[in-house]
Amino acid sequence: AFVLNDKGEMLAVREKSGPAAQLKTLWKVPTGLIDLGEEVHEAAAREVREETGIDAEFEGISSIRMAHGGPKVLGGKSNVYFTVRMKAK
Repeated sequence: AFVLNDKGEMLAVREKSGPAAQLKTLWKVPTGLIDLGEEVHEAAAREVREETGIDAEFEGISSIRMAHGGPKVLGGKSNVYFTVRMKAK
């Protein structure tokens, strides 16, 4: 999620765990997975809140990407990736 504040500054985070946490200089936007039955805007707000403690309002979808034939451990399913715009409350 690309989260902007009233000054137009973008929120960036560093991972505390997982592979990205090993890269101490890596900054990224908040990311995550959509839970079964959850809407894109709900998942984006939840992930931003979980990762940062910041409440953000969904403004729209910026881009969509689809990847087919995922890992066999996941059943080879396709994945749909969304990039969203949000505004910090």
